[in-house]
Formats: sequence, structure tokens, C-alpha cells
Amino acid sequence: MQFLRSTFILYAAHLRMLSRSVRTLISFLAVCLLVLLAALFAGNEDALIIGTRLGLFGHLMFLVPIIGMMLGSAVVTEELESRTLTYPFTRPISRLAFFLGRWGATITVVGVLCGAGAVGVSLAAEHSTLMGDGGEPMIRLERLDTETGEWKRAAPSRTGAPYWLHHDGDWIEIGVRDMREGDTRDLDLTNSNGEALRLLCRKWDLNSRDLPGGFLLRFLWASVLGGVIYSLFTAGLGIYLKNPIILALGYTIAIEWVLSNIPGNAQKISVQYYLRCIVYDPETMNSSLRGAAFTDVALLTPTGSTIRLFLFILVAVAICGRSIRRKQFTFTS
Repeated sequence: MQFLRSTFILYAAHLRMLSRSVRTLISFLAVCLLVLLAALFAGNEDALIIGTRLGLFGHLMFLVPIIGMMLGSAVVTEELESRTLTYPFTRPISRLAFFLGRWGATITVVGVLCGAGAVGVSLAAEHSTLMGDGGEPMIRLERLDTETGEWKRAAPSRTGAPYWLHHDGDWIEIGVRDMREGDTRDLDLTNSNGEALRLLCRKWDLNSRDLPGGFLLRFLWASVLGGVIYSLFTAGLGIYLKNPIILALGYTIAIEWVLSNIPGNAQKISVQYYLRCIVYDPETMNSSLRGAAFTDVALLTPTGSTIRLFLFILVAVAICGRSIRRKQFTFTS
């Protein structure tokens, strides 16, 4: 009972301090900036494209690790820097309670920030109209191959003036704003055989403003879980290092940003691989988006990824608890 009471007191104290800190303010502004970018690009792209590019890569791969590490580094090192660590450690307070209380407050703030980013990007992708509502149709043209008599797809455009690759390798601008589905147009161009080129307006469609079913919940869960893991990683490093965020950033750049994007099973070393497995759904997300998130590697189910990450958290917490109980902290002038 005393352990739980001490943990809660330390949790509440650190939560008040952290919620007013400059670190939290910077993290909040970064989340707002990412959501604003999503709102600006939404409407001109499919919602799933925004969710993949700004969600998986902007938020999950970049912002979530930065927020987790920035706030997680304050769990132990902040008390060392302010020389107030002696107070809880010279009282009948469990060192494990000290660590769990302060880390619990950290993951509360991290979870709110990372979760808000995931929800903000998803809602902006589906509903933002700052740069258009996605209602202007996309013109998809097909050109007639006179040798085979088949229509072949040319470049899509929303501008009314798509670019088509001529046989000699030059891109040629073709104005087709007034065309409707089924219309054909003869061009003042010829192919290599001297035959006139003809375009067919095959299809009109609108950008999809709907994310796949369950995407928001999976994205939210992966973002919060990622923030928890990255904050724990930095908090654990803070037991032994004065500036743990430096090593944590090195790990993020070398492992999370590099290995998670190279072909093969090396991706499985990174946390990002498991977070992306939670978000990706092969039934509702097309294969091109799979290639953007994974390269030549088998996928895990969201449940399988979650179980593995939870096991990692349990082992890491046990190691951190044992380390902080045995560590002899010293202060230098």
C-alpha cells in the first residue's frame, strides 16, 4: 500500500511539472504543425495517401520518437541535474516507485500528445477543406495505340492540362478541361508511323476522403504505444547517462530511420516495423502503400505486433527497476 501511495504522489507531482514544461510546449507545437500540414494537403490527395505519408512517416516515424525521447529523458536526469534526487532517495520511498511514478506521468503526457497527433492527422485527411474539398474530378486519359488498336493509360491530372509522354520522349501538355467521359480528341501530333494521335477521356473520379475502416483506431494505438516505448527507452538510459537523449537520437537515426526502411528482415530490429504492422491492413490498404511501409519482409498481425511490444515493455521495465535499485548516483560539481 505504501508503494502504491508513493508511486501516485510522485506521479501527480511529475505530471504537474511536466504539463507546464517547455519540452511539452515544444512537443505540442510540433503536433499542431503536423496536423496543419495534413489539413493543407488534404483535399488534393486521397485521405489514405495523407494518412500514409504524414501519418506513418511524418508522425509515427519522426514525431512519435522525438516526443517520447524528449519527455522520457526527464524521468531521472532532471532530478540529477537539479540535485533533488537525494530527497526521495533518502526517504522511505522505493526507488522503483520513484521510477514508475515519474515514468507513468511521462507516458500520460506522451500518450495524449501522440494520440492527439494521430487523431488530428486522420481527421484533417478526411475533413479538411483549407486547400480544396477534393470535389474537382481527376481526368484520366487513355491514348489509342494505332498498332494494336488498344487504349493505353496516359497521365492523370486534376488541372485540366495533363502531360502525356510523346513517342520521342518529350512531355507534351494537352488541354482537356472541356472533355467528358467517353469523349475523344485528335491531337496535332503523330506517332512514329505518321498516324494521328487520339486521346480518350476514359474515367472521371473524385479523391477518396474516407480512410479505411479501423485505420484511425489502429493508427491511434500504434502512436500511443510507440510513445510509451520510446519514452521508456530514454528513461532507462537516463539511469546511467547524464544526457541520454544523445544516444537515443543516435539509435533513432541509425535503427528506426534507416533499418526500418531498408529491404529485408533487418526491419524487424526496429520498433517501427511492429508499429507499422499494427497500422497496416492488407484488406483495406493497397499493395503500393504496403511497399511504402515495408520492403521485402513478411508482415505480422496487429495482435502479434502488440503482444511482442508489450513483452518488450515488461522486460524493459523489469530491467530499469533492477538498475535503479542498484545504481549508486553521484553528483559532480
